[in-house]
Formats: sequence, structure tokens, C-alpha cells
Amino acid sequence: MPKQLLTTIIISLMIAGGLTLVWYWQTDPERQIEKTLTAMAELGSSPAGESSIAKTLKTRRLIEYFSDNAFIEWPGDEVIPAGRWTGREQISQQVLVLAAKNSANYSVSLTDLTIEVKRRPAGAGAQFTLVVREGLDTWAWLAEADLAKIERRWLVSQLIFKPILRP
Repeated sequence: MPKQLLTTIIISLMIAGGLTLVWYWQTDPERQIEKTLTAMAELGSSPAGESSIAKTLKTRRLIEYFSDNAFIEWPGDEVIPAGRWTGREQISQQVLVLAAKNSANYSVSLTDLTIEVKRRPAGAGAQFTLVVREGLDTWAWLAEADLAKIERRWLVSQLIFKPILRP
């Protein structure tokens, strides 16, 4: 076999393998959901020196990760009463109000993420620990999320929090 032909075959196989890997990386539901939830955590963080305009813009981007009929639910405690926000519109209004009132600097991160994808209909469930750090204080909630694939994007349709750590 000529050396040029062998080189061409090897290069073609490497390109095909690379394209397959990129396709898998981009279309794997677990990876897409992990990227979605990680992006939401980053948008929910408030680093030092962030302006109120930047907070508002991040909040508007965060809302885009929720489906129209989504809801967020949390149990109450001695500081925050139990609550539920239903629908993207109400979630948007409440989160914008919180962002406008909040002057604290904090980081939001996810740990212990597990994802279970359902093929028909295109849906998934995710469970993770949501950790919020503000200075030396740390709060953590066990979060359960349901996601639906709508127009090639994974959107949160349900988000339920259960506190597991308070300062």
C-alpha cells in the first residue's frame, strides 16, 4: 500500500473519530443538563463589586433556563417562610426583586450531581446539592429538578429544595 494512501486513511480516521467525539460531547443529554445547571449556578452567584445592572442582566438570563410552567418550591424555617413560585413570569418577578434588593456577595455551586434521562418523552431528573457561600457562612440544600427538552434546549420545569445545612 502506498505511503500516501496510508497517511490519508489514518488522517481520515482521526478526523472522523474527532468529529464523533465532538458530536457526542455536544449531544449527550447528561452533559447538556450538567452544563445547563452549572450555568444557572454561575448566573445565580453575585461576586464582589457586581453592579445592580449586571445582576439584573444575569437574572434575566437565568430566567431563560425555566420552562413557561415551571415552579420552584422550598420548605420554611425560622428565617424564611415556606414558599412556591409558579410559572416563569412569577419566578422572573420574584428573582428580579431579590436581585435588586440584594447587596451581598456570594457564590453558588453544585456538588454531588446525578442525572437520570428519560428518552420518551424527552425529560430528565437531576438531584444535587446546591451550596451557597457568603464570606464564612455556608448554606446547602438538597435540590431535585425535573427538566424537559424544549426546542433542543433543556429547561427546568420543577425545582424543589430541602435544607441540609445552615450556618
